[in-house]
Amino acid sequence: MSKRAGMVAIVALMTACVYPKLSTSEDWNGGTGTSGAGGSDVNDGSTSGSNGVSGTAGKGGTTGAAGNGGENGTAGKGGTTGVAGTAGAGAMAGVTGTGGAVAMAGAAGSGGAGAMAGMSGTNGAAGRGGAGGTSGTSGSGGSAGGGAVASCAGKGCAVISAPFTGPEQIGLTQITFSSVINLTNKKITIRACATEGDYHSFFMAYVQNPLPNPQGNYGTRIFQRLDLMSCSDGFLDLTMSPANTGSAQDGTFDPASVALINVELWSDGIGPAWVKSTVYIDSITSIDLTSMAPGPMGPYPFTTNFNPLVLNKNDPDFAAGSTLTWLNQ
Repeated sequence: MSKRAGMVAIVALMTACVYPKLSTSEDWNGGTGTSGAGGSDVNDGSTSGSNGVSGTAGKGGTTGAAGNGGENGTAGKGGTTGVAGTAGAGAMAGVTGTGGAVAMAGAAGSGGAGAMAGMSGTNGAAGRGGAGGTSGTSGSGGSAGGGAVASCAGKGCAVISAPFTGPEQIGLTQITFSSVINLTNKKITIRACATEGDYHSFFMAYVQNPLPNPQGNYGTRIFQRLDLMSCSDGFLDLTMSPANTGSAQDGTFDPASVALINVELWSDGIGPAWVKSTVYIDSITSIDLTSMAPGPMGPYPFTTNFNPLVLNKNDPDFAAGSTLTWLNQ
């Protein structure tokens, strides 16, 4: 399953701030006016004193101070009082600094794209919902997958059930052939599923040579945990090709001389608890792996009964209460 993550694109356009400069005008006092000269006293006739010189204007500071007025001229004897000096010009105000430009706001981020819906699960598992995108639309849940539930309706099944209460018990069924058959290079398929059982319960199948040395193909047998073959997932094709692997457990097994096949339920020796275990068997077939033609064993479709399977209650490990029945529903 793949997801697309939501993405957010944020574009921020910033204009650098310009900080204002302060005024650098100097602050000088206005100039001082010069006093006018006193008038002269001639023959008792007084002449007017000369005007005082105006003060020099101060240079502009942040706010320049006004220049001092010129001092009054000293009165001449009998003369007219001197005219006051002209006031100094006020200093010019400092220039105001330029304000910094206002930075532009960043562009708003765009919403994330909505996540894709989860894909359908296999055999009925619901798909996972897609994760919601940032500021985007949340993903929708995936559709549930459809698992095929096993059914014996209209075709029939042989049913083996064993109420296990302890370790290494078996619910044993067998098919005994009227004469030995050759299973060299042959494949046996048992189509089956479990309605009850757990990881301490197993479905097992193997063939054996005739008496007095009933050696089995233990190295190539079918051996399947019941919790991994649930009928809620449909029938499972379990296969084996009888052969001697050369191991100690196979001993002298000869696939060219087979007298019977064992089909059974088995409880492990671990525990600490065991449960009732039940398996539906849809069919047992065989083929020749060279020609792909039907093999010498079967086919056994169990369409009207469980024959030729037989429940063997004589085994010393037989689980009391085990049954072999037929089902058509």
